[in-house]
This record gives sequence, C-alpha cells and structure tokens, in this order.
Amino acid sequence: MAQRTTADTLVLPLKLFAVLAIGGFLFWLYSNAEPTEIAVDEEVEEPAADTFIDALLQNPMFFEDERIRLTGVTVGDRLGLNAFWASDPTGQQVNDDVDDPEDAEEAQLLVRIPRQLVDEGVGVGEGQQALVTGFLHMMSDSVLDAWEADGVFDSDEDRERVAEEEYFVEADGVTSVDAEPAEDENTDPAQN
Repeated sequence: MAQRTTADTLVLPLKLFAVLAIGGFLFWLYSNAEPTEIAVDEEVEEPAADTFIDALLQNPMFFEDERIRLTGVTVGDRLGLNAFWASDPTGQQVNDDVDDPEDAEEAQLLVRIPRQLVDEGVGVGEGQQALVTGFLHMMSDSVLDAWEADGVFDSDEDRERVAEEEYFVEADGVTSVDAEPAEDENTDPAQN
C-alpha cells in the first residue's frame, strides 16, 4: 500500500482554505463597494465676443463660425418673423472714404432667428434696440435653399435681397433692449 506524504495530507485543507479566502475577499468587496457616479459634462455655452457690425464687416473671416454678441443694435428691415437687418446705433458707415456723405451706406448685417426661437416667442420689431448673440456664417446657395425650405422668404425678391449678403448671423439669442419699437411719424392716423 502507498504511504501518505505530508503533501497529500495538506492538499484538502489548502483547497478549502483557498476557496474560503476567495469567497471572503469577494464578500468583503461586495459589502464595501460604493456605487460609481458617472459625471456628465453639461454643454457649456461658449462666451460670446463683443463686437460691432462695422468690425464684423471689415474683417468677417476673423469672426466666421465664432459666437459673437452684438449689443444695442438697431433692428432695421424685417424679413417676416425669421430675419432682419441690424445696424449699429452709431450709424457707422461702411464706406467712409466716399466724397458725398449721402452716398455712404450704413453698416448693416443680416440676422436670422431660427424657427424654434420664433416658436418660443423670440422676436423684435423694426426700430427697436436689441442684444443679439449667435454665430457668424457665410451666405451660400445651400443656406438660401434651406431658408426657402423653412419658409423664410415671402417672395423671390426676398431671396434675391438676401442672396446679395456675404455673411449673416445665425442667432441663438435675441433680446429687446427697449420696450417699444421706434414709431414712424406717419403711422399715427391722427397726424395725417
């Protein structure tokens, strides 16, 4: 018959000890574990660069696809509820080198208010002062087609007028600075 060695007698107790040690370690992990919190980065709105319309028009490539803020612009001609031409309240001229001041053009920039902002009630009236934040983009045929599909243009003349613009601001915020639009002298029927 075979003799039992010391190793043979220790095998069973060592196997049991290994199983109990692993089981104890797993129980300790289970009882001391804490739930892991997953941190979600919220979308941080990038700061807007304060600028003026004449500065944008003089060097638009510097501001292209950048978030900008136009403070206290005057709302000019409207294009339905979705767009308007904005000008600086100072009346800065685009071409100051013109001999006759009447031939100088006022610096104006097209501002597009997206449909979702219009649906939320965002809007301003002609003559009002407004704070506009958004991104400066280059005008293209694909942009014009998208605007037409979105119902921005009431007529072909509107599309042609917008097509003349090189750049526009896609607004992500438009806030009226004053309560009432500037009244035209001829709008009051009692004056006529």
